[in-house]
Amino acid sequence: NPPRAAAWEFVHAAGFTFERHAAFVLTGAPRPHATLHRRTGETQPVTHATVTAAAPGDRLVPGPAARGWRTYLARTHDPDVAVRIGHARPLWPDACRTSHPTGRLRLLPGPETATLADPDTLVRTPFRVARDLDDAGVRLHPARPHDPPPVADPPGILSGPVADGTVQLTPAGPIALLRHRPTLGGYPRIAQIIDVDVDRLAQLAPGVVVRFTWVTPAEAARLRRQRAADLERLAQT
Repeated sequence: NPPRAAAWEFVHAAGFTFERHAAFVLTGAPRPHATLHRRTGETQPVTHATVTAAAPGDRLVPGPAARGWRTYLARTHDPDVAVRIGHARPLWPDACRTSHPTGRLRLLPGPETATLADPDTLVRTPFRVARDLDDAGVRLHPARPHDPPPVADPPGILSGPVADGTVQLTPAGPIALLRHRPTLGGYPRIAQIIDVDVDRLAQLAPGVVVRFTWVTPAEAARLRRQRAADLERLAQT
């Protein structure tokens, strides 16, 4: 598909029914029990990140995600894609070499990091993703009962700009902003998740424990360049 072609992002879905001949791919959070129920009565397993053909009346049942949170369904009616049925791409961690070795999300200081009594609380404390999340942000709570939440002084600021990955400290705990965030916020911006890790943040399901680590602006920029190069190589192959 062209780079800006539409795709469906979903967390839960009972199924999708095809009204026309199509080729499709499931990517994002893998769903190992995804099946294609043919109109002929046959059932076919759907392999993750692999081009699969569908006929009118076929129904895709994605099943639960094995890990991650958001899955993407991309499809096309272009008949030239038929020659690519069965073509598979590598999994994202293999294709894009920017993940932290231990899975931590990486932070830069935010405008109000200095208001924290102990900024390193953010990297010492494991956080659990709360159930009240949406496309605007992810609320985080300390995963261990004895760990106190971060505290900022003062606890509020004049409204200021926020970005994808900004970590705001609210009275109920930190919120890490996603790509459907607001443009302004009135809570201390205690850290900034680097750009290459914002998409990984969006794949954290409720209950998952996440840890952070500090990096330098130079390392954040290097990783961003690495992702751009990896995506370009993937597109050309």
